[in-house]
Amino acid sequence: MADTSSSDMPEQSFNVKDLPVETVVVYPDRAEVKRKVKCSVQPGSNEIVVSDIATKADPDSIRYISQQQKVW
Repeated sequence: MADTSSSDMPEQSFNVKDLPVETVVVYPDRAEVKRKVKCSVQPGSNEIVVSDIATKADPDSIRYISQQQKVW
């Protein structure tokens, strides 16, 4: 696994509470909350950090989509 802690990598941090909610869908056993993060990235590797996600959130349920860049 590559070391991503390099200080050369641009990093942007966001608190989930500060991100606007786009939609909420409530199911009998869970809820889906979609939020939007707007950020600019530099060519190459970048790190986007979203903090304070609910501790009960299933890590496998967290998704991300980029409109202009590839996401790994």
